[in-house]
Amino acid sequence: MIGWCNIFTAGAIDQYWDAERHHVDEAYAKIPFPFAAIEKRTFSIEKHWNLAQLCGYLSTWSSVKKYIQQHGEDPVAALYPQLQKHWPEDAVLSVRFPIFLQTGIV
Repeated sequence: MIGWCNIFTAGAIDQYWDAERHHVDEAYAKIPFPFAAIEKRTFSIEKHWNLAQLCGYLSTWSSVKKYIQQHGEDPVAALYPQLQKHWPEDAVLSVRFPIFLQTGIV
């Protein structure tokens, strides 16, 4: 399902993200780390959501809220019917969120 997410974030709402958003997209790799790095690790949180829950989550994004403020319409509402074509009715699907961890020695 990552394809729809990339299309949505890079298309409809890309210009509405805060400038610091690129740090997330880069897995925080370009932020100066003033310690002797041990290892970068990536974890994930997995949720099991229906389509309404996913769209509810997307509606919390700051970029979506800025889009709504500027255009008076909800981009998630426009995305919903597109996702509905590929999301089985009443299905609960797995949604994963990456977590990035950088550890170091002081």
